[in-house]
Amino acid sequence: MFTERELSYCKNIMISKFQYINDDSGKILILHKESDYKFNLNRLFLIFEDKGSKRGMHAHKRCFQFLICIEGKVELVVDDGSVTKELLLDSPDKGVLIPPSIWAVQSYLAKSNKLLVLCSDIFDESDYIRSYNEFLKFRSSCK
Repeated sequence: MFTERELSYCKNIMISKFQYINDDSGKILILHKESDYKFNLNRLFLIFEDKGSKRGMHAHKRCFQFLICIEGKVELVVDDGSVTKELLLDSPDKGVLIPPSIWAVQSYLAKSNKLLVLCSDIFDESDYIRSYNEFLKFRSSCK
């Protein structure tokens, strides 16, 4: 697993710790566009997966994604074409910003997992890069 400092090697990956309020009435996590996910939110979805499932295995050309594990444990692997790093998402009080042109894979480790994904764009199949070789070609064309 890697630290926030090591994340800088995978370009523009950002970990956010959220404001967490815990009082007699319950627990509240607060996200702020300006400090946490930093894009206009146009799509949101929730993934329900059992232990052993794997998702992602793609990159986006334009879409930013912000991932929050609200239940369970999810291993996130990010790859910028040169460096690959792993991060464990195991608490709803942190999230990871994945900018465009980063290959990402999520492995679901707990019996029950829920991953919340905030997206900058609506679904557009042409934005997806689903082949790792095509991803590497795309990355090299961006340099």
